[in-house]
Amino acid sequence: MPAVFGALVSALAGTMLHQQTLEAGTVALPWGAVAALLLAGSVQLWAGLYRRRPAVAAATGLLTYLLLGVLAAPHGGSVLIPGNLAGALWLYGLTVVTFAVALLCRRILRRSG
Repeated sequence: MPAVFGALVSALAGTMLHQQTLEAGTVALPWGAVAALLLAGSVQLWAGLYRRRPAVAAATGLLTYLLLGVLAAPHGGSVLIPGNLAGALWLYGLTVVTFAVALLCRRILRRSG
């Protein structure tokens, strides 16, 4: 159950956050996408450590990614995750974060016995 709850929270909150940018001259820095990835990674790690299973962390990431696929599809003419830099970071960065968090969770659980 933590995987499902975590995936819902990560997908919805991260999608609302990922388009936030900071204008630095002519460049828009996508800090929202980075923050969304940190949020998703934190939730994945929490779920994995809560259940004491790295597979739960990975499942949370996978479910989040599936929900992002639904949110990236057009709904009534609008797209919640557009095909720009921030959207790409949010969508594709999640795979990297999920893999890294599953490994981190495994390492933490091995050390804690």
